[in-house]
Amino acid sequence: MARVLGNAAEQVSQRRSDEMIWQLGAAGVGIVVMTLPAVLEITGPLADLDWIVGPIITAMAVIAAAEVARSLRWVNILTAIVLLAGGLLWGKQVSSLIHAGLAVALMILSVPRGRRRQSFGSGWRGLFHSPSSTREGTTS
Repeated sequence: MARVLGNAAEQVSQRRSDEMIWQLGAAGVGIVVMTLPAVLEITGPLADLDWIVGPIITAMAVIAAAEVARSLRWVNILTAIVLLAGGLLWGKQVSSLIHAGLAVALMILSVPRGRRRQSFGSGWRGLFHSPSSTREGTTS
């Protein structure tokens, strides 16, 4: 019995780590974006863009790794578009290609949704309808 439960726990753990690996990859892209100005000696508006967009990418990816906040992965698609546009506008040949590659990688890493295992809260319904008022036969 313990052996069966142990195998089931391992499978659940493996599925969760498989789904989280996409967001950790996106966080890695954010870290790479933050280091680009120092590594490639980028200056000016593109360096500023990297220093602003990199932490946003990393933060959104780490937060989106949680099941309840998984929809924040779409913010990284918007930041990938900004990164691509900035690389094309302000980048030279090599930095423009690197920014384009990182933007495409971020878009690909941000698309997988992962399986939803639980329902979290009841939204606005839970705020405005108390459990006692929804039961039949109760008087207030």
